[in-house]
Formats: sequence, structure tokens, C-alpha cells
Amino acid sequence: MVENVVTHQTHRGTGQGRRVMQAAIDAAWAADCYKIMLLTGRTAEARGFYEKLGFGTDEKWGMTIRRVPER
Repeated sequence: MVENVVTHQTHRGTGQGRRVMQAAIDAAWAADCYKIMLLTGRTAEARGFYEKLGFGTDEKWGMTIRRVPER
């Protein structure tokens, strides 16, 4: 499971995020994982980044629920 990978603004566009994600993908396949699930922000920029790495939205739909803190 991968959630909310963030590259510092000053380092975006340098390939660092892609290299980190590719290392995680390679490690998962080397460990004989059969899939990698990803949760990320809904921006087009985030979606495009992950689609270039091979992730797609055609198989699953991610949803979350958060507990509301008591006041």
C-alpha cells in the first residue's frame, strides 16, 4: 500500500519522486507481491504522475473515512 508520496516543491520535476516510486515498485515485484495499491490526492498533477508509472483507475476505486474527533 502506497499513500501520499510527496516531493518537496523545490525538488519537483527532477525525477526524484519517480525514482523513489520505481524503487518501491521494484521492491514489491521482487518480494513477489501481486499488486500495489495507491491512495493519493485527486489532483490531475498527482494522477498524471502515477499514470506515467503504470498505475490506473480502471480496476479499483479508493475511498476513505476518518473518525471525527470528540470535542
